[in-house]
Amino acid sequence: MKMYIESAMHLGIAFGGKAGVLFAVLSFAGKDGEIILRASQRATICEKLGLNSKTVSNYISTLLKDGLLYKLPGETGPIYWANPGYFAIGSWNDVKERIALYEVARRMYSRGRQGGADGAGGINSDSPDNLLPVEPSEGQA
Repeated sequence: MKMYIESAMHLGIAFGGKAGVLFAVLSFAGKDGEIILRASQRATICEKLGLNSKTVSNYISTLLKDGLLYKLPGETGPIYWANPGYFAIGSWNDVKERIALYEVARRMYSRGRQGGADGAGGINSDSPDNLLPVEPSEGQA
């Protein structure tokens, strides 16, 4: 199935509720799945779906818990990612790369929030070396 991102808001209006908020949020996604929800976009979602901002925020929180969206801190506000395992645009190779990047970012951020026992890294460090699979170099096995 293919769906045009521009159609997502129309599906949101048709479905309403949590599914409506999901489709409305997806309508603001870029090709990389990144979603930056500005106040004006949140207001558009509220207006189109007939919901107040608290209800929309609650639905977004539920979508985060459901794993359909993921939130990273941004310089001017949170950056949401649509889970590329469910929503992605592009060739299969691009989608596979996006899924791998999504998983690394998700694991890195969740480990960074947990921190190590001493807060200095170690096993629970959010260093990319602890997250990315590394192939052995020549002479190692």
